[in-house]
Amino acid sequence: MSGGASSGDQSSLREAVAAELAAATARLAEPERQILELREHRRLSHAQIAGELELDDDAVAELIARARLELRARLRGSEPEADAGCAERRRALIALARRQDGELLAAGEDDWVREHMAGCPPCERAHAAMYEASACYRAATQP
Repeated sequence: MSGGASSGDQSSLREAVAAELAAATARLAEPERQILELREHRRLSHAQIAGELELDDDAVAELIARARLELRARLRGSEPEADAGCAERRRALIALARRQDGELLAAGEDDWVREHMAGCPPCERAHAAMYEASACYRAATQP
């Protein structure tokens, strides 16, 4: 007897995850849906997205981060955690998005964001939430 899931079980699970993702994504604002499509599905770099959307690099990274946080909240049936209590939230989100996507960070920025997260639980939770949202989106949109 095999301990693995049958292909029918896997298909049903994939369909359920895809339906859940579609419902959560539908509740996002258009810019968030668009940036997730470009980054998570089409796997464009931040520079490619910046060119396509006519945004600067920081705006792309921040929009990706906020879209991931919004998607994760929608998947969980909650609201994204507020920025309250972190004066460096925008800087952290930009660095975290770049880091997650393998983009170049400014000198010292990787060390800064790791140190920052060690003392900022909301940004540490945002980091985990961004990875979760990205993994869910990619899993549900794979052919």
